[in-house]
Amino acid sequence: METIKSAAIRDQRGDVYTLPPPAHHKHIVQMMREQGKGTKLMAKGFWTSENRFVGREQAARIATKSGQAKSLRFPPDLHSGDMW
Repeated sequence: METIKSAAIRDQRGDVYTLPPPAHHKHIVQMMREQGKGTKLMAKGFWTSENRFVGREQAARIATKSGQAKSLRFPPDLHSGDMW
């Protein structure tokens, strides 16, 4: 069963950035800025156990199905705070 491994951000070029849990998206944005990466055109989502980037809504379905998230603060989207 696919699970959520970490928060992730995909930039405009398609590169994906992650940090291990309990990092939130704001921590990844900070890391990207420190590395001189652009943060204007980005998609916030999650990295899965299947080694793929998924958006917040799809991540919510995965996390609830796998039992990782008991509830969603801002349905239908998953947020880092729903996980850790």
